[in-house]
Amino acid sequence: MPRDIRFSADGRLCMVWEDGQPLHCPTVHEREVLPLGKDRTAEEMAQLPSAPMISPVIHPNGDRKDTLLRNLQDAYRAVSQAITALRECAPNGRNCYPAPGRMEAAIAQYKRRQTLLEEVRASLAEEAKMIEKLYPG
Repeated sequence: MPRDIRFSADGRLCMVWEDGQPLHCPTVHEREVLPLGKDRTAEEMAQLPSAPMISPVIHPNGDRKDTLLRNLQDAYRAVSQAITALRECAPNGRNCYPAPGRMEAAIAQYKRRQTLLEEVRASLAEEAKMIEKLYPG
């Protein structure tokens, strides 16, 4: 199936699609050469396994590639510092007694926070890699 550009039903999301799967936001070149496909319904968008990574489109009216990458690197470092700081907030049994189950709940809360921060950090790295891949040089 050839690549095409499809919009979400509400028009907020524009993606390059191939074989029924979203690939990435279209580059300026892709916007000029790829045909427009049928808009995706809200139900179709909701059935996707996960939200596709949205990469900025680099063009003369936007930020330069090096600026975008530097900002992502700064955010990556800040989230890494937050992950380190969160380790200092790990639950301690001395702070969770005497109620039964309180320590287990505190551990679950800590793990959720840790997972969220790790997901954000991975997402920032993935976006930087996508920018490098879409706009080499």
